Amino acid sequence: MSKAKMRLEMLITSQVALFQGDLQSGKRSKPKSTRPYRMIWVFFSRLIDNWEQFQMIYLRKTVVGWHRTAFKIYWTRKSRKKGRPPISADTIRFIREIHSLNPLWSPERIHQQLVLLNIEPAFRTLGQRIRWVF
Repeated sequence: MSKAKMRLEMLITSQVALFQGDLQSGKRSKPKSTRPYRMIWVFFSRLIDNWEQFQMIYLRKTVVGWHRTAFKIYWTRKSRKKGRPPISADTIRFIREIHSLNPLWSPERIHQQLVLLNIEPAFRTLGQRIRWVF
C-alpha cells in the first residue's frame, strides 16, 4: 500500500470514528443521503480496499447500489444522441401544407417564413421532407 493511500485510509478512519462518536452521543444526527455525500462515499470505496469496515454508517449493498446508479447515469449520458433533435410530425405536416399552398416558393423562402414563426428546422430538413417539383 502506498503512503498516500495509507494516509487517506487513516484520515477516513479517524473521521468516521469521530463521526460515529458524535452520532452515538447525540451531537450529530445521521447525515442525509444527498448526491454529493453519496459521491464522496463512492469515491472513498474506490480508493480504499477494505471500505466495508465503515459499514456503521451505510451498508455495503447501499454503497454498491450507489455505484450501479452512478454507472447507469454515466452510460445514459454517454449514449445520448448527438446532433439536432428530431423534427416533430406536426412541423413536417406544417411544412408540407405551406409547400402545397405555395408551390412556387423556394426552400429558402419557406425557411424564412418558418423562422418568422419561431420554428427553426435545419435548412436541409426542408429538402428532405418536401418533394420539390420544378
